[in-house]
Amino acid sequence: MTIFFRKLKILKKSHLLLGVILLFLFNVLNVNSQTKDKEQDTISKNEIYSKSEEKYMQNWFSDNVEEMTLTKYKEAEYYKILHNHILEINQLSRLEEKKNSKNEIKEELNNIVKSMNIKMKMLLTKKQFDIHYKTFDKILWNVYVRKGWN
Repeated sequence: MTIFFRKLKILKKSHLLLGVILLFLFNVLNVNSQTKDKEQDTISKNEIYSKSEEKYMQNWFSDNVEEMTLTKYKEAEYYKILHNHILEINQLSRLEEKKNSKNEIKEELNNIVKSMNIKMKMLLTKKQFDIHYKTFDKILWNVYVRKGWN
């Protein structure tokens, strides 16, 4: 029973964290994308994912974090590093307010992610880091596609 509650707690943390990531990456950067598929749910002008897409990504992210099999200490440090860098990404809204170019915003975003990955590499084992890197890289790739940055 305690394993169930521990997994539930991890699942809730990862859902919350992915929600925060998505919020900052997509809404704070003031994304103005349109959905091609409007069959099930709609996307507001400041979002690039529908609610069902967001839920799917939360589950996917949770599965990947769980696959890392982090100790309690590493899990806490992992979320701390991730949270701090997401806050930095939040500050990118200043660049948009100043009408900076997409390339400048992309460059700053990439610098923040590189900094985060350096810290993650020091914290995680090679296998854990590979999972983190592939997971976050897929999220970034998807953001780039949805924003038309490719």
